[in-house]
Amino acid sequence: MKYWKSVAVCAMVLSLLPFAFAKEKDRGSLALDQPAMVGSAELQPGHYQVRWSGTSGKVQVEFLRGHKSVATAEGELVEHAAAAPSDAVDIKTMANNSKAIEEIDFGGKKEALVFSTNAN
Repeated sequence: MKYWKSVAVCAMVLSLLPFAFAKEKDRGSLALDQPAMVGSAELQPGHYQVRWSGTSGKVQVEFLRGHKSVATAEGELVEHAAAAPSDAVDIKTMANNSKAIEEIDFGGKKEALVFSTNAN
């Protein structure tokens, strides 16, 4: 009986593994050293978890500090030819000297998030 319980537990754990890896696919991290706009929200300097829903094209992106959602924005999920060597963020200086996040690259992933930056 112990044997079958062990087998059942192992089967359950193995069946959940694809879901655990799928979650990692749609998330990454971001470090900002200056305030920057994303969508209509301004992110303050610090570390953020980034997660998105969708697999290509337009996606909804959520920015979290700890477990708290601090901003959401619409972005575009694009695939580059090669994986990014490390996490990186491209910031554009707008006409009014504010900063806006243009692209987020995630270390080890080919996918990147691109955001529309409208000139102010």
